[in-house]
Amino acid sequence: ENFPSISFGLESNHDESVTTTNNDQTSHYFLGLQWDDFGDGTFGAAIGSKEPYNESADASSMYEVFYSYNYADGITVTPLIYSKDNSGSTADETGVILKTTFSY
Repeated sequence: ENFPSISFGLESNHDESVTTTNNDQTSHYFLGLQWDDFGDGTFGAAIGSKEPYNESADASSMYEVFYSYNYADGITVTPLIYSKDNSGSTADETGVILKTTFSY
């Protein structure tokens, strides 16, 4: 019974100064899941919009997956993989990060 914690956010903005009705609202979203007791560490995944997007356009999304574990006393290692969707002729981005935290 290892249920994840869930994080969710939704932001919406209505701009009265915009004269066209199909571009007067922007939105932004985020959804994350995290399992604190996943093997010897913490596993998480998230998806969200890269930036606020107009109601008449598709959202550019971002994704991430990570696993954080105690490597030794006071040392936590977190490998992370992410991807960002880009629009137009801009290539999508994908990357790998390895974060190490020391605590004494």
